[in-house]
Amino acid sequence: MVDSSTATPVVSDTVAMPRRGWKRRSLLGRSRVARRFWKKKVALVALGFLCLLVLVAIFSEALQPYDPNDQDLTAVLQGPSADHLLGTDSFGRDTFSRLIAATPVTLTAAGQALGLALLIGVPIGLAAGFIGGLLDSVASRVADAFLALPPIILALAIVGILGRGLTNAMIALGIVLAPRFYRVARAAAQSIATEGYAEAARADGVSSWRLLWRHVLPNASGPRSSPPKPRSATSGSACSNHSRAGARCCATPSTSSGRVPSRCSHPPSSSR
Repeated sequence: MVDSSTATPVVSDTVAMPRRGWKRRSLLGRSRVARRFWKKKVALVALGFLCLLVLVAIFSEALQPYDPNDQDLTAVLQGPSADHLLGTDSFGRDTFSRLIAATPVTLTAAGQALGLALLIGVPIGLAAGFIGGLLDSVASRVADAFLALPPIILALAIVGILGRGLTNAMIALGIVLAPRFYRVARAAAQSIATEGYAEAARADGVSSWRLLWRHVLPNASGPRSSPPKPRSATSGSACSNHSRAGARCCATPSTSSGRVPSRCSHPPSSSR
């Protein structure tokens, strides 16, 4: 007979761990967004084109058949040919070389403007829409004030304060675009705050900021929030538009801003 009082208790190798269902759900939400992205052919084509632009920007100097600033007044406003794939401009400069040289400038401009707009608009919008209260009221009134002003006038005013230069111009454009991203992020956060999983996580004792990071942000990147997709194109075209309008805040005489000149353009008259 074995004495039960002296028997060694059996210890299981597995230790019961607390369930963290809300964390798993947030990770699944992120994976669903990734799977939804990879299933869309248009998104994959856009991603491939963006990667191509990045490669062209990295190897732009090696891909240029001519110096983008070399002028040939005997070959002014020529059409596409074997020597000039996209023709020449009003100064005889190779348009294809200038387009390749402008790719790093355009990508830098778009990245700076969109990065600043996202950095300002999205976190404040998510916090204002999810937390509400005084933060939502103040942030919404500031965003409405910026949206009430004409964008081009506001951007030129900010450039006038900061000074000339590509970085300052894109900072101005990022400030102009930030209220639009704020409105989209705020609306997405308000809709997610009433979802069942958000209420369950809040009842489980999850803090508001952790809930924002784990639940609201991954789910706000889905179809609820569709920020203005053409903003990157707006950032690139704004650089050339400001330069063409005379602000000269982005492009300098030795830097192409990415605008392909029209065939009816004429050389500017020289100032005495």
